[in-house]
Amino acid sequence: MESIKTHYDGIELEYLDDKWVFELRGRERKADTLTKAKEIIDKPEPKDNKPFERINGFIKRAYSDGVFLPVQVTSIAQSQNHRGEPEVWVMKDGQRCKENAHSIILHTAENIAVMEQIKNLSIAIQSAHKKINDLSSNFTRLSIEDK
Repeated sequence: MESIKTHYDGIELEYLDDKWVFELRGRERKADTLTKAKEIIDKPEPKDNKPFERINGFIKRAYSDGVFLPVQVTSIAQSQNHRGEPEVWVMKDGQRCKENAHSIILHTAENIAVMEQIKNLSIAIQSAHKKINDLSSNFTRLSIEDK
């Protein structure tokens, strides 16, 4: 089932789990009704709040060796995951989604160097597995037909 989406004052609102969810001033917001969401959007910005500065980073692709996807953290989510850990909204592969904040690897020269080492080690491991499989194919195996 496709979610309901609308725009108000340049902000996309999406109806999920009986709530209107939207990003306002760099933070995820929720409202019970569309009218309440519009009221929140229309409310003036507090004077002492700074907008969220987007953060570039990476996330390790699940079940992969050495594959890191670039992401951009766009805001802090109001919710936490099932373990009570903080979540953030990110843009990944052109899609907006929530991720565990602790899974985000910051885009730094040091982290990029470590990711390159992990990628090279993963390639070496794959090469070693191929060699093991190639060598294993040379075994002389039991044949029942010979008995």
